[in-house]
Amino acid sequence: WEYSRGANVGQIKPQREFGTVTMQASDVTQELQLLYGFWDEEGKVDISASHREGVIRPPRSKRVEVVAFNDYSQYQMAAHPLRRGQTVEEADQEDELVLSIQNHPDITAILLEVIKRLRAPAMRAEGLESEKMLFRDTPKARVIWRNFLELAARRMKNRVGAKE
Repeated sequence: WEYSRGANVGQIKPQREFGTVTMQASDVTQELQLLYGFWDEEGKVDISASHREGVIRPPRSKRVEVVAFNDYSQYQMAAHPLRRGQTVEEADQEDELVLSIQNHPDITAILLEVIKRLRAPAMRAEGLESEKMLFRDTPKARVIWRNFLELAARRMKNRVGAKE
């Protein structure tokens, strides 16, 4: 999504971001519908990561807002209003907001372990010590999926109701 919007995407650091990582919320995230219940009291969440590349330079659009960051990348999640002139808050309330996320709310600790075992030789070649990696499950990250299903159901109901 970011690349299609004009972001420069590539290798951020020599080593991939892999494992259970912590993301920090920016100020804009606290009220976004898709992220209700996602962050802890300090505005943080553990999430799974497995990638070598990320956003090096964000899209040029002034409408894009960084939603989350961490030590690996200052651009882990971003909000994109769909209509020109909308703020992130307006787009969220009007159900016209796209969130892009660098990490994986869909991956659990056991899946990270499988990936680590399958990719261990390649990871060692990158300088990662895969045998020392321990992963935590990330149940808060799955809140995104529940929220997504609720939002999608509401949007569908609104669209069907509008046609009647």
